[in-house]
Amino acid sequence: MIEKNEQPTINSQLNIVLAFIGLCLGFTYFLPNESVNRIIGFVIGENLLDITVNRLILVVTLIVSAAGASWYLTTSAENIHDRVKLKGILPHLVIPVFTSVTLAYTLSQMVRSPWWWVVFLLGIVLLAVVLVSEQAELSRSDQRMPIPTISLITVSIGLYLLGLIVLRTIGPRLYVLFPLVLFATAFVAYRFIKLRSHQKTRWETIGLIAVAVGQVSAALYYLFINALQFGLLLTGLLYALVTLAVALENNRTGAAAAAEPLTMLLISLVLTGLTLFF
Repeated sequence: MIEKNEQPTINSQLNIVLAFIGLCLGFTYFLPNESVNRIIGFVIGENLLDITVNRLILVVTLIVSAAGASWYLTTSAENIHDRVKLKGILPHLVIPVFTSVTLAYTLSQMVRSPWWWVVFLLGIVLLAVVLVSEQAELSRSDQRMPIPTISLITVSIGLYLLGLIVLRTIGPRLYVLFPLVLFATAFVAYRFIKLRSHQKTRWETIGLIAVAVGQVSAALYYLFINALQFGLLLTGLLYALVTLAVALENNRTGAAAAAEPLTMLLISLVLTGLTLFF
C-alpha cells in the first residue's frame, strides 16, 4: 500500500520538473530576441559581457534543471536514505543538466517552424527518460534491468560526441581544449564504468583513460580534420578504452576482452572514413 501511495508522488514530481524545464525551453520560441536584447542593452547600458536573451535562457535552464533534478532525485520514494547526501547525487545531475542546456541551445538556433515543436517534444521525452534512468540507477532498485543503464550510457556517449563537435567547431586554443576534453572524458569514463560494472571506482583507470584521450585530442588538434571526424575518433577511442577496462575488471582476457573495444574502434574509423565522401 505504501508503494502504491508513493508512486503518484514520484510521477507528479517528474511532471513538475519537466513542466518547469519545458517552460524555460518555450521562452526560446515565444520571446522576441531583438526586442528583448534592446531592453537588456537599455537596462544594463554598456553590454561588456555581450548578454543576450538566448544566453540568459541557457543560464536559467541550467539553474532550473539542476534544482529540479536534485529535488526529484533526493525526494524519490526509493531514495529516501540518500535525501541529505547531496554529494551522492552530484554525478547523477550532470547528464540531465547537460541534456537540458544542449536542448535549449539547439532550440534557440532553430527556425520557428513545426519542426521546432517536434524537437521540443522529443527533447522533453529524452529528458524524462534520463531522469527516470538516473533515479533507477541511484536507487539501485532496477539493477537487474538493463534499460536505465543502456539509456544513460547512450545519452552520455551522444552528449560527449556532441560536445566534442561543438568544441572543435568553436576552435579554442589547445590550452583551453585539452583540459575540457580531459574533464569530459574523465566524467564519461567514470559514469560508464560505474554503470557497467557497479564495482568500486578505480580512479587510476579513469585517469589513464582521460590522459590517453586527451593526448590524442592534442595530436588531432593540429590535423586538418573537421569537427565531426574529431568527435568520432575521440568518442570511438573513449568507448574502446572504457569497454576494455570493464572487461579487465570482470576478469575477461584475450579475444573476449578485445572484441568490443576493437569493434568500436573499427566502427569509428569506418564512420570517419565515410565522412570524407560527404
